[in-house]
Amino acid sequence: MSDYAEFVRGKKIALVGPYCPPPDEELEQFDLVIRFNAHYTPKHRADIVYHNGSVSIIPELFAVPKWFVYRAHFPPHMHRELFRLAEIHKTLLFKLGWDDVRKTGLRCPTIGLMALVHLLGFQPAELHLLGQNLYGHIPRANKGGHQLPNHAQRFLELREQHENIFFSEELLTTLLVGATSPEALWLPR
Repeated sequence: MSDYAEFVRGKKIALVGPYCPPPDEELEQFDLVIRFNAHYTPKHRADIVYHNGSVSIIPELFAVPKWFVYRAHFPPHMHRELFRLAEIHKTLLFKLGWDDVRKTGLRCPTIGLMALVHLLGFQPAELHLLGQNLYGHIPRANKGGHQLPNHAQRFLELREQHENIFFSEELLTTLLVGATSPEALWLPR
């Protein structure tokens, strides 16, 4: 078993999204707090950061997490910076492979969906999605003409399949609207 698997197995985990995150006091009840990309500051708790490589790595934020999980397609210039910062701050790295992308059931999943599917493989006690919104991922037909599920539908399917996944009320509302009307998920930055 990998060190990362051991770090998350059996834990009560909060996945904290970029929009409307709860105050840090509310996160004290969790064993681990996971944040995404650069949506936190050094004063915020972040035990693990999942990063998709689409935004720059901010050096002062790199000192916060114990683990930094990144996607397989990280640009080469970001790879160098990633390894340099990990060495300086003694942060552990975990690389998501293409199999992790395929497990989501979507061609271009968000890093939040990838994190959720990835963590389920390590048998956490509970996964709580807090303050997380989704951007508009409108279902498209693939080459065979079959509709691909949108992100909202996929999050809701995972919640039905796993008893240990919990959504904040705000996220659940967003997902229920998005599963039937994907255009409603387009949020301003």
